[in-house]
Amino acid sequence: MSQTEKALQEGIQTVIQALTLFDYDDVTINDWDVLDKPGVDGPFLIIGNSDDFSSYPGTSEEGFYEIPADLVYYIADKSWQDGADGFRDARQVIRTAINDEDAVSAGGLETVFISEIRAGTPIGFLYQYGIDPEIEPDATPMYLVQSLIFRVEMF
Repeated sequence: MSQTEKALQEGIQTVIQALTLFDYDDVTINDWDVLDKPGVDGPFLIIGNSDDFSSYPGTSEEGFYEIPADLVYYIADKSWQDGADGFRDARQVIRTAINDEDAVSAGGLETVFISEIRAGTPIGFLYQYGIDPEIEPDATPMYLVQSLIFRVEMF
């Protein structure tokens, strides 16, 4: 049975929402408005639409989606080391959870297998709205952010 991209996004969302690290409403699909909440409510995970997918018409193979999810970790009230350590630890919680038997099926979807999770971007910074670090070089970032790619194979 073929799964839609939306079903795969919701499956990943369900797995991450079950983690104690995240509040239920802090894991969204295509909704960056979650960052309007106080940063201390995070971390946040914003699951996006796939830039890379494949389908194999005329074969028994269904194909794959590579679903991006941006991990956003608040650092404005922390030391650099505590912020970087917290970000690393949050990312590891996600990686560990995906290795769980139920998680690799994107929360129990049939004919689905999360075969890989990898970095999609280097770790970067997000600044307060209206702050341009090019203009204000002494500005302090509010968040560390990195896109994670979930490769979801369907069979």
